[in-house]
Amino acid sequence: LSAAAELIELHRTYDEPLWREFRGIARGSGVPEADLLACNGLTDIRDRILMETPCRPEPPTGDVGECTTFGASAEATRGAPIIGQTWDMHPDARHFLVVVRREPCDAPATLSLTTVGCLCLTGFNSEGVGICTSNLVPTDAAPGVCYLFSISRALRSTSADEASDLI
Repeated sequence: LSAAAELIELHRTYDEPLWREFRGIARGSGVPEADLLACNGLTDIRDRILMETPCRPEPPTGDVGECTTFGASAEATRGAPIIGQTWDMHPDARHFLVVVRREPCDAPATLSLTTVGCLCLTGFNSEGVGICTSNLVPTDAAPGVCYLFSISRALRSTSADEASDLI
């Protein structure tokens, strides 16, 4: 929680509309912002804490139970591009999965999969921009904007290039 609290200001200034959504989730649920950020940024914060731990274990090798992503171009499918991913979370998490449709007045509509109380984990928008994720175990984790904020912001993009630049 202290690592999440240290990141509040960085997230608050990252993107105003996204911060308003995040703050609305916190207020509507009665969950303090730092606690909600710890939930939204669990993987990133965990990776950062592990990097800062003096006697941290060696990164795991082989199958660590993380997600798998895939993509195929329009040329490869002879139609439209396809993206997808697995979400290798504990089976009990399925009770907390939600699909969220957003229809903002000033950005593309989005459809995303996430967990209750969190911003976008994966999704696509009405402009054809789609995002899937896999956690890669970093060797250089540092304080920054958590990936759910980056994904949610990128899904407001009108092109894959714009989304990629934002990420």
